[in-house]
This record gives sequence, structure tokens and C-alpha cells, in this order.
Amino acid sequence: MRRLLIPLVALLMLAACNGEDMNDKDSPNPTARTSVDGVEVWDLTGTPTATSFGIPEDKAAGVYETQKPRTVRFILPEGAELTVEATLVTFERFGEGDAAHFTFAIRTAQLEPDALVTDYRDILVQLKVSTDAADKLAAEIASAPDDQTERVDVGSDEVTLDGLAIGAQAGLAPIAGSGRIIIGGSWRR
Repeated sequence: MRRLLIPLVALLMLAACNGEDMNDKDSPNPTARTSVDGVEVWDLTGTPTATSFGIPEDKAAGVYETQKPRTVRFILPEGAELTVEATLVTFERFGEGDAAHFTFAIRTAQLEPDALVTDYRDILVQLKVSTDAADKLAAEIASAPDDQTERVDVGSDEVTLDGLAIGAQAGLAPIAGSGRIIIGGSWRR
């Protein structure tokens, strides 16, 4: 499998988001989102639409952000599931009508190095891709000096589930002592 560029695009997309509280009353209620036993659940098995992701007509993105991490489960095509502790879930629409293309991104809270590697490995296992990226992350963190300002970033292999391509990236600045995991996806036609 080739390395996924989606997480890099997702990272840029997330960095550009102002972030609305997920309880924002001005945005339409996303039809793909439910709650089961207190867990936020997104069903990504259907055809992606602005309505399913709560994207307002006058905007290109539906942004669901909380200050504290929350458990979010994603029901994926082909019977796959992904459960993460997320602070941000965002869906973006490019284009209009039948020509619209959709992407999504998930961001975790800041995690200390050991938790970052553990959670990243868990996400890769859930996506059923090689965990080599988690091993590489652990090795690069272990060998980096504590005062290193250059980020340590690794990306996973991509998995495609019925036209939905998904991958994950983890990054940490050793001097900061914490990092995040970004999961990105894009529906292919």
C-alpha cells in the first residue's frame, strides 16, 4: 500500500478550522451522527452528503470540537469500525451538487509520548494496517533529544473500504513533550 497523503491534507484542514462547539445550534443536525450509550457514533457507510455531515449550505465544513476528549465511534464500510478519543471531528465538502467530494478528519487531544505510541498502534490495528509506523514513531521519539524542536511525524499505510480511503498520522515535538494523532479519510469516486 502507498503512504497516505490524506492525513497531511487533514492536518492542514484542521489547522485552518476555527472550531465550533459540537452543540452549536446554528448548524444542521448531521444525519450520520447518533449517540449510543453516551458514545458519539458516526455512520460513514452511506453516500456522503452535506446533510449527513451537518454541513451548512453556506459553508464548506461541518466542525465538531470539544475541549475535552470524547469517545467517538466510526462505523466504516465493509463492517469495519474505529473508536477513538477525539477532540475534533470535521467533514469538508469540495464542490457542489453531484460533483461534490467529501473528506473527514479526526484529531486527538495532546498525548504524552507513551500514550501517543499506544493509541497510534491501537488505531492502526483497528484500521487493519501494518503497525510498523507505530514502531517507527516509538524509535524516533526514543532517539530524539528532549530539546529537539523539529517534529517527529510518521504516517500509516492507507486502507480503502468500499471507496473510502483512510490513514493516520502521529506527530510530536520532543521539546513540547506531547503530540497528536490525525486520522484522515476521503471518499473516492
